[in-house]
Amino acid sequence: MEFKKLMKKTLPVILSLGLNFISPKYTETKQALIRENKQAPIEESYRNYYNQNWAGSVKVTNISIGADEEFIAKYGNSWKSQLENYIKGVSENYYSNFGIEFKIVEYIEWKSDDFSDYFSLVNDLEKIPVQGDFMVRFTKQKDYLILGVAGEKSALVEDSWEDCSVYVTIHELGHLFGLKHVSAQGSFMYKFSSFCHPRLSYWDEESREKMLENK
Repeated sequence: MEFKKLMKKTLPVILSLGLNFISPKYTETKQALIRENKQAPIEESYRNYYNQNWAGSVKVTNISIGADEEFIAKYGNSWKSQLENYIKGVSENYYSNFGIEFKIVEYIEWKSDDFSDYFSLVNDLEKIPVQGDFMVRFTKQKDYLILGVAGEKSALVEDSWEDCSVYVTIHELGHLFGLKHVSAQGSFMYKFSSFCHPRLSYWDEESREKMLENK
């Protein structure tokens, strides 16, 4: 059995701390990009449905989203709608808990060129200028040990099953807002992916306070 397959079966999937411990020796990106600028506000029906566990004003965060060739091949012409569904789920969570909404400002097609190392790939993506405050790229490439990784202003998320893709995006955006991993199992900022279970996931108080402080 190949080593990577063995690791996949025997080790829990983990999420990265970000790139704080990665050497900042960036190379010029070689990714092929196709942009489409489009204002795509998140559906607003959830405003009256979800509890508001926060006080003050709403913060709107512009986000650039992208997908690699494997992601686009899987979803075909509906790939943008799939990304919008993911970001809608993320925005609903952040609005309910923190009064933060995400608005898609551009779509980016990119070539992941069969990268399997997410750290190298997100290093490369950090060099790409985008219109959003943050960018999130989705890939069908597998790193086997992690489901996502965050840089300084960008995150890379593996497209797995729908709930988990949304929750991993919630986690990685937490890093982009300055949050760290916590020891509370099931928290969205827990380092292992147990929070991918919809009935077990929650925001721990430490992360909640930090997010409201950084909002």
